[in-house]
Amino acid sequence: MKRDQMRSQSTGQKIMNILIDGHDITLVGGIERFTANLTTAMTQRGHKVFLFTYAPEGSRHQFFFDPDVHLVHYLFTGDPAHIPALRQQILACRPDVLVSPASFNNHLLWCAALAGTGIPWVYSERSDPWIIEQERWDSAERAATLSVADSTHLLLPSFVETMPHAARDRVRVIPNPLALVPERTCKSVGDTKAVLSLGRLDAVKQLHILIDAFALLCGDFPQWRLEIWGEGEERTCLQRLIERERLWGRTNLRGLTSTPEQQYAVADIFCLPSRYEGFPNTVIEAQAHGLPVVGFAGCAALNKLVRHGETGLLAPEMTAESLASSLRTLMSDADLRRKMGENARVAASAYAPERIFDAWEALLADTAACKGHTRLQECLAGQAQSPELDRQYAVMRTLLRRKNVLLKDGQWLRRLVRRYPPLRKKLQSAKRSLALLKGKKP
Repeated sequence: MKRDQMRSQSTGQKIMNILIDGHDITLVGGIERFTANLTTAMTQRGHKVFLFTYAPEGSRHQFFFDPDVHLVHYLFTGDPAHIPALRQQILACRPDVLVSPASFNNHLLWCAALAGTGIPWVYSERSDPWIIEQERWDSAERAATLSVADSTHLLLPSFVETMPHAARDRVRVIPNPLALVPERTCKSVGDTKAVLSLGRLDAVKQLHILIDAFALLCGDFPQWRLEIWGEGEERTCLQRLIERERLWGRTNLRGLTSTPEQQYAVADIFCLPSRYEGFPNTVIEAQAHGLPVVGFAGCAALNKLVRHGETGLLAPEMTAESLASSLRTLMSDADLRRKMGENARVAASAYAPERIFDAWEALLADTAACKGHTRLQECLAGQAQSPELDRQYAVMRTLLRRKNVLLKDGQWLRRLVRRYPPLRKKLQSAKRSLALLKGKKP
């Protein structure tokens, strides 16, 4: 018997069949990292875990999975013709509970597939709810979907305020776990110092502001360099900006890293200039390595993880000048960097993996107890317990009758693309090629 399985049984925790939506396991993203960590942790605790992914069979995953994790490939379209096959894949796993982590409306697909099964469901929200409602989804659809979740997982306490009142009693706030907790790290030696940024090269990360800010500083700090690790659609634009600012050798786009701990170890400041975040893992990883963190005060989630003046600095405005001012304060004061770095290391201890996965195991067990009498069953039977819930259930029943559960009925072109995944891949490839061509224009 596995050691962790013995641990689960000794604490009275029932062994569960757990199904988790892993999205596209070929991507290097926050959701993919979270699902890889959760599946591995629950498997090592003795549970049987099925990770569903819409990546093609034979694809190479980017994060470590325990060898005992069961990988299941499914078709991600939202078309009613494909829902029965997904439902059969789910039932074949005989799950006690299902977890769908997303920052878009992917949850609706699982609502449709779970209809009539009695399988309990955890809705895990992976970004700032305001962004989800205003930019990625829709507030009414989000509220209706939350109303049929048997449990809701949020990343920060402040996000609870966005929940429908009728669903707040089923909320658990669990932060992301810290993957890297070194006993000690070695800072850069000699005269060379580094500002580090690590993550996707995505527009929302606003790395162009960081490069512009460093351009304002580099003349006064000749011993400093800017190291940016990651890949994404913004690479070409960022490289052109580096060339335009004549930052050759001082600012580097390093690509992907499989050893981020090495990058943290040789850095002196970590900077994440994002417009918004859900729960930036890189921030707590940097803190665990004793790095002060700089970002924007207006960035949701980051402004909850960084205590201004204690574990880092939050620039008041989302401008290069404001960011440069905060960076200047730390770049010019080694004692302040050391003090904030020590505070940051202490703060990061709150995200120890064992503590986080204990909370997840308890959430999954509590939700599994709803098996056979779920909120979705109540919704489809028309058994609302209040006028507010009745309205939300009515919206959900309408959503499940759409021609494509993931799309509004008027979005006929998107519905066509969703129905035929190969067509979607061709369009995505064409979009990337077009973006690359635009980036190369003089």
